[in-house]
Amino acid sequence: MNPDPASLDNLQDIIEMAPVSWWPFATGWWFVIVISLIGLLIQTYQSWRRWQANAYRREALRLLQETSSIAEISSLLKRTALSAGRRSDIASLTGPDWIAWLTHTSKGLSFPTDVQKLLTTGVYEKTQHPNELSAVKRFAKDWILVHRLADKDPVSC
Repeated sequence: MNPDPASLDNLQDIIEMAPVSWWPFATGWWFVIVISLIGLLIQTYQSWRRWQANAYRREALRLLQETSSIAEISSLLKRTALSAGRRSDIASLTGPDWIAWLTHTSKGLSFPTDVQKLLTTGVYEKTQHPNELSAVKRFAKDWILVHRLADKDPVSC
């Protein structure tokens, strides 16, 4: 060994520190994990409530598949509306008032005049043209999916 302290023979390897361990987590990471879990639980609960709140819609869509007349579709629309809203506001609606209420709650859904006529007067006809029935069914399906009642909907669906 060379006695000169600046000699390259006296060099030693650099001693590296041990890498920082991921475990145990620092306090900040625990905070992030807890907040994320709370957010996930809140989101799961809200999704579950929304699913529960829309049970009447799923049932109405299932029953709509089984309808075979405009009178049945009209009755189904009324029952669906009663499931979603206040009975005192909806039960007595007939004719133009019922059509106006459906239009108001449809939130931008196009409500063809022929379907409006069929829901008011077509209910009393014995036979319906298949095209008329399919048009009313199409509107009923769309209305069931998109209607909103501002005074009752506790959960945004």
